Amino acid sequence: MPTNLQVLLDHRPTDTVSPANFRIVEAPVGAPGPGEVLVRHQFLSLDPAMRPMLDDVRSYQKPQEVGGVMRGRTVGIVEASNNPRFQPGDAVQGEGGWQRFSLSDGRDLTIVDAKAIPLQAYLGPLGLPGVTAWYGVSRLIAPKRGETVLVSAATGAVGSSSDASEWKDSSSSITWTFGRRRSASSPVTSPPSGSLGARRSATGSKTRRRLWSIFCRVRILARCWSG
Repeated sequence: MPTNLQVLLDHRPTDTVSPANFRIVEAPVGAPGPGEVLVRHQFLSLDPAMRPMLDDVRSYQKPQEVGGVMRGRTVGIVEASNNPRFQPGDAVQGEGGWQRFSLSDGRDLTIVDAKAIPLQAYLGPLGLPGVTAWYGVSRLIAPKRGETVLVSAATGAVGSSSDASEWKDSSSSITWTFGRRRSASSPVTSPPSGSLGARRSATGSKTRRRLWSIFCRVRILARCWSG
């Protein structure tokens, strides 16, 4: 039986986060109990929102426990299951944390389609960042034809997913302007010709159509979640 490689928070950072704040250990892989699922992770998330979790302060997220496995979203494959909702071989998205394996009662797991879409996409455009971007653009901003949308933090997980609504109709006549991190005296600038933002409009149309098909399913889920 393989061992479970885990990344633990060894101590809280006082300033800049460094590898010294973490500790890597190996632990036995537990067998799933009644109703549990054993997942082998393929990809884990590394998001800016994790930084506040490392501080012992009140926030919208519970602080990361010192000595515990670093929390984070994961995608992986079910290795063994005693839960009727999941079968070995299922691709799932969940909250497994920074470790090779995790045990779950299934409440945090969602079966995803890893054949049509790369599995890691469910941590980005089809995960929480993508849903957040979609909700912000389509529900809060709701841009109209001819308007310009400014994305000031375009390099982040949410910002880089925020033009997902453009996948549906490339002739929507909505102008997307992507800024970058800047000083107070530096203006927001559009991406130069040939940059990532510019290339998005010229390449990957087949992938966009496929992503949009899955994204529509995410929209339905988002509506259910919002009640």
